[in-house]
Amino acid sequence: MGTIGAKVEKAFAQLIANLNIAGLSAYTGIGELEVDTPAAIASALTASEEFPGGGIYHVLTRITVKHMAADSDRDTADGITGQVFKACIEADTGALGALGDGINIFGLFVQPMEQSETGDAWRQELTLDVVATLGNA
Repeated sequence: MGTIGAKVEKAFAQLIANLNIAGLSAYTGIGELEVDTPAAIASALTASEEFPGGGIYHVLTRITVKHMAADSDRDTADGITGQVFKACIEADTGALGALGDGINIFGLFVQPMEQSETGDAWRQELTLDVVATLGNA
């Protein structure tokens, strides 16, 4: 996946950090990161070129918001998650691409959201199909 995935992750992590939500940290990466909560993690799961050599990529990107029940109540957790997901879904694609350092984002397509609980951990996930190219428009 390489560069395009890392740049899309960076763009979403910076967008989330720019929300300045008290106590929320933004990260990039895939997997079960051990992070302080509340946290938002931008992960590029896959990147595939629309057609070989075309330079247009679909980057399947997951935004995961984690909370620990001991540190937060459900209403607060849902409020933070709502702010993060709304910002990601409604992001200006031009400004979002600029945050990704050398990418152009042309579209964001929302996939079904998921929610789970594992012990004391709450996890909510938003998956987006991000249509992007490398380079500046």
